[in-house]
Amino acid sequence: MKKKLFTLLLLFPLWGLGVLLWGCSDDDDNSPQNPVDQLPDATQTGEGTFACLVDGEAFIADNPYFNCFYQNIDNEYHFGISGSNQSYSTPNNINLEIHGIAIENNTSYSLASEAPIGAFGGGIFLGPNEAYDYFMTNENFTGELTITKLDLDNYIISGTFWMNLQDPFTGETIEIREGRFDTLFIP
Repeated sequence: MKKKLFTLLLLFPLWGLGVLLWGCSDDDDNSPQNPVDQLPDATQTGEGTFACLVDGEAFIADNPYFNCFYQNIDNEYHFGISGSNQSYSTPNNINLEIHGIAIENNTSYSLASEAPIGAFGGGIFLGPNEAYDYFMTNENFTGELTITKLDLDNYIISGTFWMNLQDPFTGETIEIREGRFDTLFIP
């Protein structure tokens, strides 16, 4: 009897250690979530989403069915979309525009043009004393916009984007990555 009890006492610490090791999980509620996982999926059904990572932090627009348009005015096409998040510090508004070019499905546009003709992106930055300033892409701070769906019958436009902007107050480069939008547009 003593021999059995002694054997059980020896095995219990090993068994307990095994339960502890096998019972642990990497997937607990306290682990930080990947910022990309916080973004809405990149859909193409007019969901009313606009989101991206700004310097690695999730930026999700809080204005569904944004100011988005794609129009032909005097035989020139104009596209624009703007997403804002008022709880985000800087930039709190991000926009994409293409002017003078008819956009097409599955086509990428370099965000390096100077307004008013071409493709460019930008953002509104907040500074000291409630000041704000706008910065847009240029030959030194570029990006890319890809139209993944343009449905002219149902007024749906979807796309992905990335760009680099310069904070006009600090001079720091702001990296915007994993951008996506899926919304309805005003014709």
